[in-house]
Amino acid sequence: MPRFSPLIAVGYLFAMTGFMFGVWASRIPAIQGAYDLNEAQLGAVLLCFGSGSIVAFPLAGRLMDRLGSARVSKATAVACVMLLPLLPWAPNVWVLGCVLAICGAAFGSLDVAMNGWGAAVEATRSKPVMSSFHGLFSLGAGAGALSGFVAINAGMSVAEHFAWVSAIMAVGVLLVTRVAFAHVAPDSDGPAFALPSGPLWVVGGVMLCAAMGEGAVADWSAIYLRDVMEADEGRAAMGFALFSLMMFATRMCADGWVARWGAVRIARVCSAIATLGALLVVMPAFLPIGFAGALVGFALIGIGLAPIFPLGCIRAANDDRLTPGQGLAGVATLGYGGLLMGPPVIGFVAHEWGLMAGFMVVLIGCALIGFGASSLRPVKAQALLNPSAPPSTTSSDPTLASNPARTRG
Repeated sequence: MPRFSPLIAVGYLFAMTGFMFGVWASRIPAIQGAYDLNEAQLGAVLLCFGSGSIVAFPLAGRLMDRLGSARVSKATAVACVMLLPLLPWAPNVWVLGCVLAICGAAFGSLDVAMNGWGAAVEATRSKPVMSSFHGLFSLGAGAGALSGFVAINAGMSVAEHFAWVSAIMAVGVLLVTRVAFAHVAPDSDGPAFALPSGPLWVVGGVMLCAAMGEGAVADWSAIYLRDVMEADEGRAAMGFALFSLMMFATRMCADGWVARWGAVRIARVCSAIATLGALLVVMPAFLPIGFAGALVGFALIGIGLAPIFPLGCIRAANDDRLTPGQGLAGVATLGYGGLLMGPPVIGFVAHEWGLMAGFMVVLIGCALIGFGASSLRPVKAQALLNPSAPPSTTSSDPTLASNPARTRG
């Protein structure tokens, strides 16, 4: 049986997670119909997934520091492919909520661990690759949404669709489990759970705004296009697919852009692009831009949000005060909290004031990213700008290894 290199293994996990996320997003309208949920009830169901993830974040970070990001990534990837097929078999909405909470814990843990593994792999290379990893997540998400379009038009049930996806993804996970990757424990053990400290609070806030937009488009774009733009279920899946594919294309270029112009400048420009896209999405409240105009808006949001989350992960994994596991778990509480808790918030707002008001929340978040962009400057660049600052603490963890590609802000 062939073996993956660590670079390919991490790339596969990002793509797999994105694909399963896109598959889930593409079938949310069907889930809503099957359980006869209104917007607020659907938001409450989605809240179960987010709650499970947030509870699991500190545990995942702790295990990552003790056992290694590679081991935790492998174990949680196996759990994810086993849990996804169970979702459509929930007999009622209460059981669905419980299964979603367990799935959220598995997917949340995998997200934290694979970002840590990705940071460790990047530390061994001369050029940054984290944005490319997140680009593969977006490519997978777009492909997963397109698979939903195909499955819907082929008359495939949600249960059949999820079962096929899990079976195919399991083959790659089996290869990932065979990849060897050395783990060197951090010098300091630290607390089981570390909230962001200092600048990481702002980093987490920026990631929260970006992730809230990503989660809103994932979980609500299909419903928005169906209810507001009066598209059929198949065409409604195109919004998230286009958003994800534009995210993929941007993330594959973002590493080079960051190396040339710096993280802060790229984040500010992308904040403006995402804000423009969100304006187009809410524009039907004022001007009849139509289905095509809304698609352009989702595409621009994808371009604008693309580099923000990877930049936040790199900044957190290389913090000079916390271990990689603590740093990533800390900002994940805010960042992934936006991805997972944002959609329920959008649902509650939409139930009271409509989907247009829900996407206004996304618009505000996209604009706020620009104000917090300076927090994404790498630690080394901050030290160069402030030579009087105390030296960073050192760690033997590979994610803190020197990487000259990260020194530009």
